[in-house]
Amino acid sequence: SKEEQPEKYWEFFDLEEDPKEIRNAYEDPKYKDIITEMKEEIIRQREALGDTDPDNPEIHEIIKAHWND
Repeated sequence: SKEEQPEKYWEFFDLEEDPKEIRNAYEDPKYKDIITEMKEEIIRQREALGDTDPDNPEIHEIIKAHWND
């Protein structure tokens, strides 16, 4: 049986406005550009560190399915 998948894969907290991480601001349009930049940086860092999970197709499917959530 498959493990239950979380409803939301992404979280984003503005630690200056919300230091206790109460409100997930991921869907707030004012953070769209920074979230896009951060996702691009995730890819760059994974490649630079060799953390691309070549033998883990499941993680690639999860990333593909939820990258633009």
